[in-house]
Amino acid sequence: MSFVAASFVVFLIQERESRSKHLQFVSGLKFFVFWIANYVIDILCYIISCVPVVLVILIFQVDDFMSFEMMSYFIILLLVYGASTIPFMRSEEHTSELQSHH
Repeated sequence: MSFVAASFVVFLIQERESRSKHLQFVSGLKFFVFWIANYVIDILCYIISCVPVVLVILIFQVDDFMSFEMMSYFIILLLVYGASTIPFMRSEEHTSELQSHH
């Protein structure tokens, strides 16, 4: 699932290069609303990408995950991982040295 979390950085870099965040703030969007909306969208995208992982485990009936208890622990682990990784990726967006080729 790390590749899914890392994929959020691509959008952050494009956002920084196009300065769309700055444009939204200049237009009057509140800082808090911007970050909450982005976080909710990122979490929803992450959850959508977690569903196939859980389905594959269920379809192939992986023995280690077939109990309700273990599957619920796995789903909680996926959700906590996503909830903690997405803000980390947001905080690391400024460390990228990629430059726009305009």
